[in-house]
Amino acid sequence: MKRSQLPLIFVLVWFGSTLYLLVGAIVFNRVSLQSISLIVSSQVLQMGVILPCALFIFPRYWKRSTWFQLVGSLSSLLVGFVLTRYVVEEILFVHWLGLAKQERIDLFFFIYENMYYSFPGVFIGFIIYLLTKSYTTEAQNQALAQELRQAELSLLKSQLNPHFLYNTLNYLYAMALPMPGPLAPAILKLSKTLQYTLTQNRSRLVALSEEIQFIQDYLNLYQLRFSPSFYYQLQIDGPVESVELPPLLLLPFIENALKHGVTSDPTCPISIELSTNDSQLIFRVTNRINRQSRIPSTSIGLKNLERRLTLLYPDRYTLTIQNQADIFDASLILSL
Repeated sequence: MKRSQLPLIFVLVWFGSTLYLLVGAIVFNRVSLQSISLIVSSQVLQMGVILPCALFIFPRYWKRSTWFQLVGSLSSLLVGFVLTRYVVEEILFVHWLGLAKQERIDLFFFIYENMYYSFPGVFIGFIIYLLTKSYTTEAQNQALAQELRQAELSLLKSQLNPHFLYNTLNYLYAMALPMPGPLAPAILKLSKTLQYTLTQNRSRLVALSEEIQFIQDYLNLYQLRFSPSFYYQLQIDGPVESVELPPLLLLPFIENALKHGVTSDPTCPISIELSTNDSQLIFRVTNRINRQSRIPSTSIGLKNLERRLTLLYPDRYTLTIQNQADIFDASLILSL
């Protein structure tokens, strides 16, 4: 059963209960236009409580930080229920169907009776919300499990060649070590970045300090390749030792800037800013767009990143991407 089918099922249940009441009225010889109208109107009003609770109030306000809004919304809905039932049964039906109007209405009893009658609708709406949420959570878990299985299969398929390359790089480093020049350090940095991607891909979380070291090694490789025409700024603020995050989560920002940005302008270097506090991690990469690049921009890396964030940090991240004039600005805010 799909999540979208739940409201339809409960509408059908409501229709069945209404039909049941009508059949009961027929069986006990209490069929009249007035009785049928009262049964149908009461059921419609009850559904007018159930559906807003299930589809709007509880999904939006069933959080610790919005309980005040939850209580206010439920109170407004119940007051609306009382007023609507009074208008329907004491004004419209009296005028249209000739129902006897109550001369003196005990206001407090009328409010109490209608509140009492409408509360089951609130609970039914809450049950629908919980069922809908459970189906959504189950679907997300199944999607995440499927992606993890696929990622594990892909990783297993790709283990042989990377490991061979990693061992070969270590051998080349040992050969180049006695030689002067930047060759040996470059091989070592490439070997370390490859080792990080091989080993940390198996971990669910890594220390932020390790991720920063990987980013620095990654940038140093580019600097060795394009030196002296490679310019970037890396600024880190706040504690990093106590922070953990999924491995290679920040790399797509760097890759996108290096692939589509201008790296040779000392007046506008690639800017990488990382800051942390007790509750947030803020990561921002800004670069000038390389209009001369022949590499088409597909944004696949950032789209995959957003999908990964949705699975790992639901409702706990803010991803902002701005493309204005010649500047590309991508920022991520994570709730830790």
